[in-house]
Amino acid sequence: MTPVQIDVGAKAGARRCFGWLHPGGGETGLVIVPGGRQTRVGPHRLFVRLAVDLAAEGVSVLRFDRRGLGDGEGEDAGFEQAGADIRAAVAALRTREPQLRTVAALGLCDGASALLLSDSGADRLILLNPWVVEEGQELSTGASRAHYLRRLRQVDSWKRLATGRLNPFPAMGNLFRRPSRVASRALSEDAPLAARVFHGLARAPAGSVTILSDRDRAADEFRAAAPRAYPLTTLAGDHAFSRPEDYAELLAEVRSNVAG
Repeated sequence: MTPVQIDVGAKAGARRCFGWLHPGGGETGLVIVPGGRQTRVGPHRLFVRLAVDLAAEGVSVLRFDRRGLGDGEGEDAGFEQAGADIRAAVAALRTREPQLRTVAALGLCDGASALLLSDSGADRLILLNPWVVEEGQELSTGASRAHYLRRLRQVDSWKRLATGRLNPFPAMGNLFRRPSRVASRALSEDAPLAARVFHGLARAPAGSVTILSDRDRAADEFRAAAPRAYPLTTLAGDHAFSRPEDYAELLAEVRSNVAG
């Protein structure tokens, strides 16, 4: 069915946010949560493809613009303040599609983190490459190690090394240092983003899943900070799973998790 634009509603406050509803007709729904500003490639294109393909299989999908992004009114307060907009979007999907028995929410990068920092009202979360890096923070030891080991496996990197265009020495120390982990301490209001994200993971609805790319710095950061026993699913792909074969694998994973 052709997607229709809907007003997510006043539940998000005086300023409204809008979304595109892809009706599926089944009993399962999905809200796709945006991160930062979107273009028609990368994450935005991924969201459109997921919405179209899942709706064709009976899943009603709502892609929405939170306030300050896209068609959303007002100023962008950042993903950490997106809780009210996310709750409004989940409620709007349930209202527009009253036959739904289950509503999941999916986010990529800071959209995934926004889900973990809020009480979304969704029945389960599908988290793609959650963002755990503070603004201005440098690449962590664990993520730096993963990044440079991956680069050393690439033929182009060896060519750049041979021609002097790649200097490996600043990062060599990171290959041999133990990665830091988020400390298991009591959470405070000014706790680091990673600590708040993992606190949200501990409180996530049953059946929620975390899916990481194998060629992405945001995913590397998450792995470096994640508790050792935390279950992760790793798929081939860059940040937005842009290759057709990577997208197909992601779609299958989302399909199997959206309804539980």
